[in-house]
Amino acid sequence: MGKIFEGDQLDLTISDYSKIEPLTCEAKNTLSNTTITATVNLTVTDPFSVRASSQAPPVAGRPFALLCEGPQEPDSITWLKNKNQMLASERVQFSPDNTTITFSFLVREDDGLYQCLVVEGENRTIHDNTLVVVVEGGVPNLSVGYLMEVNYGPNEVLIEKANELPVGEVMLVQPGSTTELQCSSQCFPACLITWFYQGTTLSTNASISFTPVIPPYAAALSCIASNPVTGQNGSAMTTVEVPGE
Repeated sequence: MGKIFEGDQLDLTISDYSKIEPLTCEAKNTLSNTTITATVNLTVTDPFSVRASSQAPPVAGRPFALLCEGPQEPDSITWLKNKNQMLASERVQFSPDNTTITFSFLVREDDGLYQCLVVEGENRTIHDNTLVVVVEGGVPNLSVGYLMEVNYGPNEVLIEKANELPVGEVMLVQPGSTTELQCSSQCFPACLITWFYQGTTLSTNASISFTPVIPPYAAALSCIASNPVTGQNGSAMTTVEVPGE
């Protein structure tokens, strides 16, 4: 449900990410208790926007590029990340006309909101303190942003006991006992988890309540973390040992 405002005039601030906003006006006669409404869709036209150069998702360790697009060629383009001006580096490069920013490879710290500040019109100098950037040129136009969320992992897959350290290469358990275990991994988005015990699938939950099956008195327990976006897998394994009677 949207916000409600009272009065016969309304000043609107449209979100960068909204293209169409429904607007409803309601008039009520308090004497007759009669109400009429009218609704229109406000279409927000953004002359410039930032988008990825391809359909491929942003993945850590892989190249990526963003484009600043609009209806006409601007006099100048300044790239911003989280409202701060971006500078070129060994890993980040701009095209000669500044319409494209290219990452030779992405890192997790590249997460953030990317925008291009476009300047059109005759030359003059504008100081915009809210953007922490000095713009030379005509009227500045801040584009619709691209929210970068770098996909990564799995990194450092571990089998852990509840509220304890990783189990290590060997896990000693008593016959008939139950141990709470978790397969932890650093992933975005969250990895898919599969547990294997004695060579067969045990569970697809990240956390399990594990009870050993005997015999045998020593068997492999492993978990595999898979990230369908990055296409990468990781695993952890321990040997479950049960003391003989």
